[in-house]
Amino acid sequence: QLQLKEGDMFQSALNTDQVITQKMGAMDQEITQKFNMGMKFEVTAASESGYSIKTTYNSILFESNTPMGTIYYNSEEPEDNVDQTAAAFAAVLNKSFSFSISPKGEILTLTGIDDLKEEMRKAYVDMGLTVDQNVEKMLDRQYSESALKNNLSPNFLQFAGKRLKRGETWTQSATVDQGVPMKLDYTYTFQEAKDGLAYIKKTSQVTPGVGEPMVMNNMEITYDVKGTEEGV
Repeated sequence: QLQLKEGDMFQSALNTDQVITQKMGAMDQEITQKFNMGMKFEVTAASESGYSIKTTYNSILFESNTPMGTIYYNSEEPEDNVDQTAAAFAAVLNKSFSFSISPKGEILTLTGIDDLKEEMRKAYVDMGLTVDQNVEKMLDRQYSESALKNNLSPNFLQFAGKRLKRGETWTQSATVDQGVPMKLDYTYTFQEAKDGLAYIKKTSQVTPGVGEPMVMNNMEITYDVKGTEEGV
């Protein structure tokens, strides 16, 4: 189970590289896309029943190359004028919310979501952009409690909750709603315990998530994402 203490800090990064073939009538168009998001976690309270953790979006990279042009945003390269499509990423940079997690690794409750969304609306205004219906739909879809829970889940191993023998397995599922919607089905296999560490093999199947199309350059884009993942 998780063994954290107040004041602990750690970092997580989600890196996605894609090559997308888009059909438009009889023509195929290729799109390359990169999405990297870094999150900082700080344990603000610890007890036998679980932990309170503050999370902050502290780095974002988004790049999409299409036949119609390139959309690029990198939080390490601040710009005075941010493209409307990239504004959603710029608006959440350095914004925070908090959540509680059980020792088993289950995300329990979230707080500060309304404040997070209000801070993002203010960021849009500060960038000289309008908080229109599309922005509100994006905020409600990607920053709802259920969406944020789903997006947090891949960062934390949900433990089996029992003593394991070598070779035993357990499963966990998660969905990602930020960036490219996808569903992740994990299988964990306990390999061995040595020198105070547990070695756990993780395999996953990636399938398309369920969500509304992304609006880019006044076009609606949906994704058909498939793949596998493996690691220890």
